[in-house]
Amino acid sequence: MPIANVFNVEGGTGSISGSDNRVYGEDLSSQLNGTRTELTISQTYQADSIALFYNGLRQSSSDFAQTSSTTITLSFAAPQNGESIIIDYNPQ
Repeated sequence: MPIANVFNVEGGTGSISGSDNRVYGEDLSSQLNGTRTELTISQTYQADSIALFYNGLRQSSSDFAQTSSTTITLSFAAPQNGESIIIDYNPQ
């Protein structure tokens, strides 16, 4: 079962003061199918602003590559349907 609220970079689930434009909790789980490792983000994001959560656990920046301004590529085995990928990021 996916986690409904993931923690932000300060350990909470709400907005961080002073960063109202940050996107929290964009759910990419509908893109998971057991073979896909390249995921599409709904907005253009600022480089190095992505926090990625796999089944509720924050992943290291070495676990994915920012391959374009709207895509990331996972460096671990493709998640299965029913698993969860949630991201937080700063849009451009």
